[in-house]
Amino acid sequence: MQQASSATPVVGRDAELTRLSGVLERARGGEARAVLIAGDAGVGKTRVLDEAARQAAAAGMTVVTGHCVDLGDVGLPYLPFTEVLGVLAADERFSGPLADHPVVERLLGSGTDSVRDVDGRLRLFEGMAGLLADAAEVAPLLLVLEDLHWADQSSRDLLRFLLGRGVLRHRLAVFASYRADDLHRRHPLRPLLAELVRLPLVERLELRPLADPDVDRLVRALQPRPLPDATVRRIVERAEGNAFYAEELLAATDTESGGVPSGLADVLLIRFEQLSETAQQVLRTASVAGRRVEHDLLREAAGLPEAELESALREAVGRQLLVAGGDDTYSFRHALAREAVYADLLPGERARLHGAFARLLAGRGNPAESAAERAHHYRESHDLAEALAASLEAADHAQRVGAPAEEQRHLEAALDLWPAVGPEARPSGAGADRVTLTLRASAAAAHAGELHRAVSLTRSALAGLGQDAESELAARVRYTLAGNLLSVDNLTAAFAYSSEALAMIPEEPASRTWVWAAATHVLAARHIGENETALRVARRALAVAERLRVTDAQADLLISLAVFDGEGRRGAEGRRRLIKARDLARSSGNAPVELRALFNLAMGCYESGALSECVPWLTEGLDRARRAGLLSSPYPLEMRYLRLLVLNVLGRWDECVRAAAADAD
Repeated sequence: MQQASSATPVVGRDAELTRLSGVLERARGGEARAVLIAGDAGVGKTRVLDEAARQAAAAGMTVVTGHCVDLGDVGLPYLPFTEVLGVLAADERFSGPLADHPVVERLLGSGTDSVRDVDGRLRLFEGMAGLLADAAEVAPLLLVLEDLHWADQSSRDLLRFLLGRGVLRHRLAVFASYRADDLHRRHPLRPLLAELVRLPLVERLELRPLADPDVDRLVRALQPRPLPDATVRRIVERAEGNAFYAEELLAATDTESGGVPSGLADVLLIRFEQLSETAQQVLRTASVAGRRVEHDLLREAAGLPEAELESALREAVGRQLLVAGGDDTYSFRHALAREAVYADLLPGERARLHGAFARLLAGRGNPAESAAERAHHYRESHDLAEALAASLEAADHAQRVGAPAEEQRHLEAALDLWPAVGPEARPSGAGADRVTLTLRASAAAAHAGELHRAVSLTRSALAGLGQDAESELAARVRYTLAGNLLSVDNLTAAFAYSSEALAMIPEEPASRTWVWAAATHVLAARHIGENETALRVARRALAVAERLRVTDAQADLLISLAVFDGEGRRGAEGRRRLIKARDLARSSGNAPVELRALFNLAMGCYESGALSECVPWLTEGLDRARRAGLLSSPYPLEMRYLRLLVLNVLGRWDECVRAAAADAD
């Protein structure tokens, strides 16, 4: 459990550290909390976290840190949690308790099964929660997550699950930092923060700029020799309470001219420019890798003999530009310094170094794990064919670890690159065509909850179909578009596309494509009042689904028949169909179809006046939605409202109040 060391004293943060110390003390006693630490770049978030981690370790807590990195529009799924798992798995104290956790194998890259379905993703999330709980049983645990503003969506989803599903009942504290000045109105972290701060065990701590007297103390503490009061005063005025700026302005006073540069970029580069040419070369190379880089990878990319590299690294560490980690890595002491060095690279130099890192990563142990990084480096080096291939690899890896948002982004990146890469250089094989990839991207978007984006992508797939497109693919595009349109209430268009899909492929010989086209058409027909058409198609499709054993489609069709055939969901036959559909959906792992069955079972009891029988179905449905992380999806929202209504009518007012309070949380 390494801790980054820093020569920077902690000044002006007594109140914040006292508050964090109190959280740690309560966590050791089993009363855990999470703290979201906000502050502008350079204000001292990492230094405060380092000091809190030092105090936690001194008190006997295990401290593990996960870092988020900036890879532009795409990310490495679950990166900070993968880093945490790697540290825990390497610690002898946890080898026994963590050995049976499949999440370790899954996220550390050796797993091969796909986590596409909701249940698979739920198992992954629950596995992480269970692992952290078991680790906290061995010793009180402090989980530090740095730079959440760069977190991938899957990491944000996992953090939401952990903090909202009771992991804080254990001897565990979570400290997560983010740059407040990076959160523009559309930043994806904003809605998550708004949701998390409403949780009773989550609090927010804002690190404001230091007061001028504290900056004065910091500057004098950093400089062993006496400084003229005028110099200190000018640094204090220009730093504006930012600890990192104060340090860099102080470093600028050591130049031969003794002046302080006017621009911020010049301030950030002044310490860099005081290094030898070899050390500058090493830092330029390291800046392309990101905030942190492995020693061996840096040596190969820099192309320097070991002795020269070590001398340059020692110089950079001595000037406090790099920090040596305990896992044979080097990190820029501050992200702003790395960004300034990277921005100072010449375009050709930048492209060359990105290409070098991409090729080196491709030759390392597990290429699937590095696919997202390689895609990033290949794009920046303008090697578009390799960037396309790596983006598709990254999408496959994201699918395997249950990260649909990252899968979608990598697929969209591949689709952007597709026209710029010649046909001979594109990947070949099943599914390696633009329409199928677009269809896959739309499925990932729908799975990630981006319903309108799923519609847009499916329309793009439809536009990309050529005149000679095979009928099954053309039908699949159309019924997928119909299903996506139903999810955004565009009912007439959904019916038109589902009709086209069903007309494109014959009912015989029977196929899964026809079954799903029919199941989608049944829903679309029902929504626009074409009940006879829906009933006729549903009966035919159910027989085919049973013959082919397409169980989730069979469940979906049974629900449709139960709702509008005969006495509907109020009758005995409708209830029998719904119970069978629930069981089939559960066995196939299709949580949304299972929730649809449970909702209709509850509604059937409600409509027939059997209110007491309605409550158990609602309880089962909401419990299923909670375990699947789908409480905010349409059917569970309806069930939450119906539960309050039924409990109120039954006079079970205490239960109603408790349920309303739980829903409000």
